[in-house]
Amino acid sequence: MAQSPEDWLRQALDHQNAGRLEQAVAAFEALLALRPELADVWFDLGRLRRRIGRHEAALDAYDRALKLGVRGPEEARLNRAVILSEDLHRPDEAEAELDKALKLNPRFAPAWLNLGNLHEDRGPARSGARGL
Repeated sequence: MAQSPEDWLRQALDHQNAGRLEQAVAAFEALLALRPELADVWFDLGRLRRRIGRHEAALDAYDRALKLGVRGPEEARLNRAVILSEDLHRPDEAEAELDKALKLNPRFAPAWLNLGNLHEDRGPARSGARGL
């Protein structure tokens, strides 16, 4: 008997809560095969894919969430920036994501913090600061 989207969601959450992240990812992917319009599930899938080291796939999931109108798109942009900066070492792309997050919500403190950290990591030559 075929499983319903609700069954897949329940399985995904059960696996996630038990720390079985690979199985949670597989269940979320099965759910999204049936209901690809679920933006928030794409967001959750992105978070889990990052945790299991599937960084490019996580970026793709966050991108799908954004295209589908995920709630809190600035959070998805922030998560993309963290992956790009910390996991894939692509700081220019990370900065672009943080800029997009701040355009969506100029008061989004985590994006400001990450942007500051990104500039600090780059040092004065890359961040535009000039010595005396």
